Amino acid sequence: MKVYLLIIEMYYNDPLDNDHFVDVYSNLQTAVENGKYVLAKNSKDKGFTDYNFTVTETYPEYAEQFNADRLNIDIFHKEDFGKFEPTHIVYTYDIEGNLQYK
Repeated sequence: MKVYLLIIEMYYNDPLDNDHFVDVYSNLQTAVENGKYVLAKNSKDKGFTDYNFTVTETYPEYAEQFNADRLNIDIFHKEDFGKFEPTHIVYTYDIEGNLQYK
């Protein structure tokens, strides 16, 4: 079963006010809708300047078995990861919930 990890990082004029939101969902649509809601609610705050809105799709069973050391992957050479089936897909959205890239 796939799971969808919603991660939102919110940035404000005062770095001490920066905040984040993380939650797990069983489908992509619900994750995106809740991400839009969280951003809409928080973007009205005084001092809101920027955000990062991503949803990561993964199969927990596969991701838990992926081990860079066992597979002899140099974590500093990301092209090495292309040799293996991906453990996840990251979707990046704008504040309106429109897919920017995958």
